[in-house]
Amino acid sequence: YNQSILLNDHSFTLLLSACEEFNSEQFECLIDLISELWKSATNATQDKLVDLLNKIGHTVRNMQHSERILEILWTMAYDENSPCSMIDRLLSCQRDISSGSHYLNRKLKHDYCLKSMDCIKNYNLQWIVPSYRYIMKLVEFDREIIHFLIDKNDLILYLIQTIGRCQHDVWIQTNGNVSSDTLIDKRHTYKECLKIELDLLAYMLKKARMYIVLRRAEELWLTLITNHEACLIDNELGFDWFITSFNEMNGQSRIELYEKHISKLDLSKLTETGLDCYKLYHDYSNPSIEELRKKIEQLEFTIRQVKDRHQCQICLNNENHSVQLAVNDGVKSSGNIKSHDCDVG
Repeated sequence: YNQSILLNDHSFTLLLSACEEFNSEQFECLIDLISELWKSATNATQDKLVDLLNKIGHTVRNMQHSERILEILWTMAYDENSPCSMIDRLLSCQRDISSGSHYLNRKLKHDYCLKSMDCIKNYNLQWIVPSYRYIMKLVEFDREIIHFLIDKNDLILYLIQTIGRCQHDVWIQTNGNVSSDTLIDKRHTYKECLKIELDLLAYMLKKARMYIVLRRAEELWLTLITNHEACLIDNELGFDWFITSFNEMNGQSRIELYEKHISKLDLSKLTETGLDCYKLYHDYSNPSIEELRKKIEQLEFTIRQVKDRHQCQICLNNENHSVQLAVNDGVKSSGNIKSHDCDVG
């Protein structure tokens, strides 16, 4: 009976209009009802319940009500019986409400980031991919969260460590026969997990305009490229990451990475992506005579521009000085004339 009332289209609309006026007790009763319905609901009914929570979350302006909506969506998402599509949808709704509600305090948003971080730190494979997706979408709305995750919570470190641990586990699990279909849990493939990890790493560096430090870049290279447990998936996604994230390393790091690691690759065993990666870093670290000539010409042109600007400034200063002297002379002459007139009078 409760379910039919709650999910009836007319009641649905009335409820959305009324919930803004609910006091804390009434609102809590509504959440309890939805929670009870969720446990035994069909997929279609669950879809309706998510719609209801999502619309309420975007409608209410009471901070306590919004926090309660975020909490129930998060709890539902981390139900082990929920399918992947439902988990993604619940977390997407939760994230959108959190990002769109400007009156919610920043600490609350940080708290949910840290909950996702806990899944990554604790290497909870079942929730690693949803956690990465949650963080990926959240940082699209708020650059400050990137610095919060990187500077204060070492997300890059945990990302790279998780990549290594997951690689080792699937290697053991498959006796070294890792394929695109290899699962890390009952829902996500190893390839899917590695891709979201590398995508998140690249996205955060670009968004925050940060360079990855050489030490971390080397750790990632050793894990994905030269490690004896690295499979073809690791190599291909790894090479692709170092190509697309070329600008997320400073010049010296690129050269050192090439000299220490990339230059030692056996070119005869590389795929097309691997060769593209090798060529990119080789050409940067070993510029041709023509490239050096262009750089010298550009440097000379820049120097000429600086000299020209400096010369113009000198001329302008001299001209201003001459004008000032003329003005001063004029003032003195005028003063002498006035003084002479007074004496005559």
